[in-house]
Amino acid sequence: MDSRDEREGRIREPLGDERGSTVARVVAVAALVAAVALAALALFGGGSKYTVHAVFDNAGQLVKGNEVRVGGRSVGTITDIGLDDQANAVVTMKVDEDIAPLHQGTTATIRTTSLSGIANRYISLAPGPNNGDEIADGGRIGVDETRAPVDLDVLFNTLDSKTREGLKNLIRGSGTWYAGKGTQAGEAAKYFPAFLSSTSDLTSELALDEQVFQRFIKDTSTTVTAIAERRDDLAGLVSNTNTAFKAIGDENASLDHALAVLPDTLRKANTTFVNLRSTVDDLQTLVDESKPATRDLAPFLRQLRPWCTTRSRRSPT
Repeated sequence: MDSRDEREGRIREPLGDERGSTVARVVAVAALVAAVALAALALFGGGSKYTVHAVFDNAGQLVKGNEVRVGGRSVGTITDIGLDDQANAVVTMKVDEDIAPLHQGTTATIRTTSLSGIANRYISLAPGPNNGDEIADGGRIGVDETRAPVDLDVLFNTLDSKTREGLKNLIRGSGTWYAGKGTQAGEAAKYFPAFLSSTSDLTSELALDEQVFQRFIKDTSTTVTAIAERRDDLAGLVSNTNTAFKAIGDENASLDHALAVLPDTLRKANTTFVNLRSTVDDLQTLVDESKPATRDLAPFLRQLRPWCTTRSRRSPT
């Protein structure tokens, strides 16, 4: 009997230990679940993300999951894209707490990472000044503070069929023009930045005085209009100029000979003009001495005129 009780006692003692071990295991599993939940919350943000809505004229091919960047660094993602009552695109973004809250004056721009693909767009945020009013969690960035890209297909759709055909021919012609001339085009491209810089400087100078620039544009338009009205005369002028230059080209041998002897002629003319200076001084003395006699010369010539006329009539033909 005692041996049986001893056996039963020995059996009951492990059951108590097992109950303690089971509780410990449950507590360990609960702690593990809590740790996993905390890790997931830290990794995926849970509800700690700062939410802000940006209103665009159009969503510019944005899709859910596109990045939100500040200064090129990813700070969040796009979670939803919808429409408001004015048919504007409302883009919902969840951004990291380290840049929250945003302030009034924040701008949002849709940018592209490449020219191909669909999910290649992202929103670039430029945070407003810290002294501005805060944008609350769930607040909005207005349409005046957002910029959407202009897609090429939208641009081309604004052109009529004739213009699109002309643009197509221009592109094809450019391809034919540059075919086999890649090296020369590369050399020419080196000067393109300098050209753009000079053009920018010129435009800046023109924009300094808007009234003068507007008057310049107006006068240019008037001039071009006047030229267009006299296009027939202009065509005749161009034709006559072409004829004149052709005649000069036909006499190229004579022109070449004239240019060859011109330096010697100019040297001799210079010597003549130098020697003429002393002659002019003597001639001035003659003119001064002749002035008193010239007073009576005019009446004498008037009296001489009838006599010359009579003699002319009597002379045989």
